Amino acid sequence: MKIYIYIGFILLLGCKNLSYQSDDNSIDGNWKPFYQEINGSSIPPMEFEHQLLILTDTTYIMKTGYLDEGTIQHANGKMDITGTSGVNKGNHFKATYYRNYDTLILCYDLTGKIYPKQFKTFPNSNLFICKFLKKNNGKIQYRSNHQPID
Repeated sequence: MKIYIYIGFILLLGCKNLSYQSDDNSIDGNWKPFYQEINGSSIPPMEFEHQLLILTDTTYIMKTGYLDEGTIQHANGKMDITGTSGVNKGNHFKATYYRNYDTLILCYDLTGKIYPKQFKTFPNSNLFICKFLKKNNGKIQYRSNHQPID
């Protein structure tokens, strides 16, 4: 009898972890940047400390003090971003993204021509990296195993 209870408990934990992992792949939510880099140079945090990226399955809103809204299509670590209102209206960007728990990393090709092959920029590359932490209820969400990915 004790063995059946133990196995049932293990299966219950396993199912809970599976549902968490499938939900964890979603990029939906509010994301606060903690690192930005363009053309091989990091951007000072005071330049982006008030920014907030809001993602749903098919839309984005970037709160920067300027209006920037648009649509996104994403799958398998690749994203197409099209500005529909504001400073990026009519612009199309290609990006590569990576989600790990509370961290989202986007590497954009600012020319809109390629999906970047790595999360790295270099001089005159027209690449922009932004690393985000997920916000929950207005606060940054941290996990005990959170390690920003370089």
